[in-house]
Amino acid sequence: MSRQYWIASILVGALLICLEVYQKRRSIVLFLTTVALLAFHPHLTIHAFPAPSCEFMSVQASQAVLVVLVTMLAYRLIRILIAFRSAVHGTLR
Repeated sequence: MSRQYWIASILVGALLICLEVYQKRRSIVLFLTTVALLAFHPHLTIHAFPAPSCEFMSVQASQAVLVVLVTMLAYRLIRILIAFRSAVHGTLR
């Protein structure tokens, strides 16, 4: 199950990096954070063992990593939207 979250994390991370490249922003911190989250993903680093709630620790950690990556992507998209809106409204005046 955590493998599915790992694949989703790779896709979101790749989208995030491609968005940065497309925007011509060379954010070293964002790039290193994304690569670190993918390289040390819980699917690869935490052995699957059940917790008392019958949930696997690697699945919970993989979900947390995916949430962090999606939050980073949402933040970048909102920043791009705000910049686009201010550029459009600035040219209309």
